Amino acid sequence: MSLPAVVISEVASALGLVPLVWLAGQRARGKESGPHWSWLAAAFGISWLADSAALGIDPWIVSAVYPVSQAMLVGAVLLTRVDALQLLVVLGVAGIVGIAWEGVSGPDVLLRTVACGAIAGIAWPRSDLGRLRTALLVYFGVGLVVWWGYATIREWPSWGTAERLAPLLSRVGLAWAPWMVTALTPAWLGYLGYHVTRLVGVVLFCWAETDHRAPSRLTLVHPRRGTAHARGQ
Repeated sequence: MSLPAVVISEVASALGLVPLVWLAGQRARGKESGPHWSWLAAAFGISWLADSAALGIDPWIVSAVYPVSQAMLVGAVLLTRVDALQLLVVLGVAGIVGIAWEGVSGPDVLLRTVACGAIAGIAWPRSDLGRLRTALLVYFGVGLVVWWGYATIREWPSWGTAERLAPLLSRVGLAWAPWMVTALTPAWLGYLGYHVTRLVGVVLFCWAETDHRAPSRLTLVHPRRGTAHARGQ
């Protein structure tokens, strides 16, 4: 793997840490956001832990497990206890069916779809979450759709772009950047598209945290389903 590709991979892996680093910076500046933001930031941070674990464990096994953890953390903040337990059951059933149907030798489309779809489904009706709703929908909802594309096209041929464009790049003085050609393959386009979506999602999360009205609206229990205990008040 070329150096630029390694750098891109490491940066993509570190994206999950951005919300946690942001909150740490805010805390260092004396701005406390409330524990609910830390729980939600941890849901993003799990992706970094998963990437690190994938260095020593089958990455497809890790890929099947970490979306479940993300869904449960988000559910713990935004759902009632009963709804969170029901979500855990649904994820457990999806995991068993997914393993029986697809195995663990490739993308676990079913379980990831249920986990990320659940987060998007939780956020969708919660207009009271403001910017946080947008961040969750982009990162997990749009991100899921883009991941579907990546999982589908990762085995497609390269279209021959490297062979066709390398001579042209040499003529215009860009022979020093062959990795640019690699990025034009379907697999790289899908990979970059997915992580650009993640980047937008984490930036939106940090932007949402700056909305000082958000903590007063973000509740552990949905107002229509139980007593609302606003965090951060």
